[in-house]
Amino acid sequence: PSCLLMRPRYQYVLNYYGIDYEELDFDMDSEKYAPYQIGETIPIFILLEDQQEVLRIIGEKSMADLMKMIKDV
Repeated sequence: PSCLLMRPRYQYVLNYYGIDYEELDFDMDSEKYAPYQIGETIPIFILLEDQQEVLRIIGEKSMADLMKMIKDV
């Protein structure tokens, strides 16, 4: 599944930029992600700054694309 493919990419990029993160499971953590209205398409990545959404990435992305998108924020 896409989530398993993307997990190591996200982990690498977030660690590279020193960003703290929390992984949520679509089936187990619905109460935590409900406020973000993520819909049914996964994987989804939401970057928050001061509790405000600053970036949303939906679906599979290459490592290079992730690096650029997160760097640009």
